[in-house]
Amino acid sequence: ASLAVLTLTYAYWPVAWFTRRRYAAPLAVSGRALKAYRATRVMTLLVIALLIGWVTFIISAFSNLETLSSKSDWLVWLLQFAGAIVFVGAAGICAWNAWLTWRDGRRWTAKLWSVLVLISTLVVLYTASTFGLLAMTANY
Repeated sequence: ASLAVLTLTYAYWPVAWFTRRRYAAPLAVSGRALKAYRATRVMTLLVIALLIGWVTFIISAFSNLETLSSKSDWLVWLLQFAGAIVFVGAAGICAWNAWLTWRDGRRWTAKLWSVLVLISTLVVLYTASTFGLLAMTANY
């Protein structure tokens, strides 16, 4: 469910842009709220890309056990370092976006979605922490 929320959040961004452009409708947010809105969308893309990277590594490890050797340590370290930045950063930025959404008094749908996105990033962060994706070690 968290991955679906994050995917829909990012996928909705270009659709909303095209719809606003087609009907010449302005974006309802501005200033810091606009920065948080855009940063949230970028972070959802980075979270999804990083999770795809982990899935690709794990699939390749199961298909070729030589992948689980010191030859791949750099990739594990890279994924873990990126995960520490992206997963924690996404949770923080989504919390900032949710706070601004609630503070600005936007519609209840925007408030609900901002909370869902925040919960989704927290679930991804918890899962990554639990399963060692942020362990900063190359022990298999």
